[in-house]
Amino acid sequence: GDTVVVGAPGPGGMSGGSGYVFTREVAGSLTSGWGQRSKLLGDKLAEGNGPDSFGFGRSTAIDGDTIVIGASSEDLKSPYSGSAYVFTRDIASELKSGWTRLSKLFPADGAAGDQFGIDV
Repeated sequence: GDTVVVGAPGPGGMSGGSGYVFTREVAGSLTSGWGQRSKLLGDKLAEGNGPDSFGFGRSTAIDGDTIVIGASSEDLKSPYSGSAYVFTRDIASELKSGWTRLSKLFPADGAAGDQFGIDV
């Protein structure tokens, strides 16, 4: 593919987490360089509410124009119940396009220690 996402969960996986999106400079060229296109953040950092990332960036996945980033230590339902964030490319198949958060996933029955999103 021409797009990759790299997770950076921060020191100890608990602070400053983010996901970095890189694309090839020339689509389809195996010898092309790569450039950073976006830095994706979880709720706390995106809203400016402090450095705790809840493990955001520890796990990442990409399929076409969709990225999923796990936040396995997020305390939505109970401590360490976890979540996963879904981002989509602003313009489908456009390598230089930005990315927008579409939704946040978490299980209805999330329990303490589940760490939903530890793998995505």
